[in-house]
Amino acid sequence: MRHALILLFAILAVVPAADDAAARTKAEQLLEAMKTGEQLAAAMEANFQELLQPSIDQAPEDERPALAQARAAGSTFVRENMAWATLKNDFVTLYATTFTVEELDAMLAFYRSPLGQRLVERAPAITSRTMALTAKRMEDLMPDLQRIVAETMGKAHTANKAKKFESAGLVVGKPFPALELTTTDGGKLTTTDLVGKVVLIDYWATWCGPCVREMPNVLKTYQQFHDQGFEVIGISLDEDLAQLATFVAEQQLPWKQACDGKGWQSDAAKRFGINSIPATFLIAKDGTLAAVDVRGDDLAAAVERALQAK
Repeated sequence: MRHALILLFAILAVVPAADDAAARTKAEQLLEAMKTGEQLAAAMEANFQELLQPSIDQAPEDERPALAQARAAGSTFVRENMAWATLKNDFVTLYATTFTVEELDAMLAFYRSPLGQRLVERAPAITSRTMALTAKRMEDLMPDLQRIVAETMGKAHTANKAKKFESAGLVVGKPFPALELTTTDGGKLTTTDLVGKVVLIDYWATWCGPCVREMPNVLKTYQQFHDQGFEVIGISLDEDLAQLATFVAEQQLPWKQACDGKGWQSDAAKRFGINSIPATFLIAKDGTLAAVDVRGDDLAAAVERALQAK
């Protein structure tokens, strides 16, 4: 009985290894019938050459020979390092563990048939054409794809910003949290002192391109509505106060500026978790937050609505 059990355990231990060996043998035969090694090496080398061709075509004529030599050297490197002898074991393992022996047998029979061999012969051309068709389709879709990605990221960014602002008490229709500022002329300014006016709180900096591009529009809106009760308070995240003063003087910005020279670590920025600029908050006459991040043509329209509100 003891010897019978030992023999049984020995047989059971050998069976998986025999199956694995059979699968690997079939997998190796299948890959040979499919000419995977030849086609893989050729495809990798061709892809590398196609990748560099646009650079060669667009390069100055006197640089093209050197680039062509570099491409040839790179092709040799790819060919040597993508040798089938190096990759074969991994491919055999992949096929042997993915398919059963029966499935490998069936595929092997097909690829050894005349039709299967024709498929193998034509596979490189089909693959190349398929990649070209796919690339063309992706090129056609790219503008819409870029738009969708940008819109989705924009919506996500806006939603995250709104959530962050809400946690800081910045909710449209709710009272704007009191904000006490020290202006660059040494004065003190508190937002609650401006109740009865429409106020734009503008977080910006002289090094911020979008902020600087928007500034003429803010100035235009200020000039248009200031006499009707519109005020602007600039909160600069500049660290160079002299640079800020020069910019304000050159642009003839008439409203008060607050800047403690701490940049992103500015007390006013940390108060509301500001981590991107421009960031603007329009405060209504009753001290509630009327709008967030209004700029361009929307700014004047929002200010006008706020001024007309009772």
